[in-house]
Amino acid sequence: MTASAELANVPTRTVYKRRRDDPDFAAKWLRALHEGYDNLEMELLGYLRDPRPGRKMDVASALRLLAAHRETVARERRLNEDDDEQAVLESIDAFIEDMRQRRAANTAILIEADMADVEE
Repeated sequence: MTASAELANVPTRTVYKRRRDDPDFAAKWLRALHEGYDNLEMELLGYLRDPRPGRKMDVASALRLLAAHRETVARERRLNEDDDEQAVLESIDAFIEDMRQRRAANTAILIEADMADVEE
């Protein structure tokens, strides 16, 4: 984080203060942390699987970084899974409601057709 703040020419304390004060910024921070964690995890796995990697990697530092953020990322994943589950349930409810409305519309059409037959 310090390197990113320096690159952006922003004091580190300013970034942390913004994270505390701005929920939208804090949410984006978490998403970036999650994405970075996933990317580092994949890079590390790829590096460890390749017996002759084309580049060097500090495996110990990568493992420490993953360990330092494991709980935060796990908590974020659980929250996302809950959101995904809720979205699926809402989609199913909407689908069922649509089916009910179509059934009611079809029933009304059939009743109307029957009444027209009776009147003839």
